[in-house]
Amino acid sequence: MKFHLIPAAVASLLALNAHAAAVKYDDFNVTTGIDRVKWGESEAGRFIDGNKLTLGRFLYGNTASDTGLTMESWNMSIPVTAPVKGLRADVTIDDIKQDESCAANTSVGTSSARLIGSFFNIRPGGPVPGDRTGDVLAQVRARRTSNSVDAAGVLQVQGVLSQCTNADCSASSALPGVPLVVPLGSVTVGTPMRLQFAWDKKTNTFTYTRDAAITATITYTQDDSVAPATVFANVSMRNEIQNCTTQRIKGGIAGTFDNVYVTQ
Repeated sequence: MKFHLIPAAVASLLALNAHAAAVKYDDFNVTTGIDRVKWGESEAGRFIDGNKLTLGRFLYGNTASDTGLTMESWNMSIPVTAPVKGLRADVTIDDIKQDESCAANTSVGTSSARLIGSFFNIRPGGPVPGDRTGDVLAQVRARRTSNSVDAAGVLQVQGVLSQCTNADCSASSALPGVPLVVPLGSVTVGTPMRLQFAWDKKTNTFTYTRDAAITATITYTQDDSVAPATVFANVSMRNEIQNCTTQRIKGGIAGTFDNVYVTQ
């Protein structure tokens, strides 16, 4: 079947087009990134450049409430079927944005570059398929928080051992009786560093190393014989951005990863 415009309809359409002049919406001629007023998304990138992996993700908190955080991980995952014994990579932070805050929201925003994996599960009765509660994760990261008192462009380097406390692991806590975080100093944007963590199952110890010189350990007492509900290992950027009803809070991080080593 063919459709035909009758002459009156043609004239009406031509008149409409004559008055519908195009108006420039955005010429992107700014240096501050994508305009948050004109566009719904922010910057993101995952590519190889100069023989290095570049990951970058900048994110907005939602404007539906003044509580909580909008969370997202921007990953490059290693296809593993069993927990790794360690990860190492050369990491450089190229950009970090955690200088916006919402006065009505007491939650603390964070942006991190990290090496992370899952190792065992400590949920009573064992893991439940599709539910990550009790999965134990280790990571070494460089991060900045929205309430940081450090100078601009400074991130804290840390080793972390945590357990997922809900099904999708959007919430976590320390293992009972075990430190959540050990410090590995600070780093400035543009400064290369070598980050590494290693799992010694025989001694129940995770060792975190920066630049082959700064080392810290976390030792646990929990049973590590049960595999995690979700096995993974990756390098990633993690953002947790404040929600705010009065403005779109923006945060994010970008950097490079090189010479990734996996111990299995």
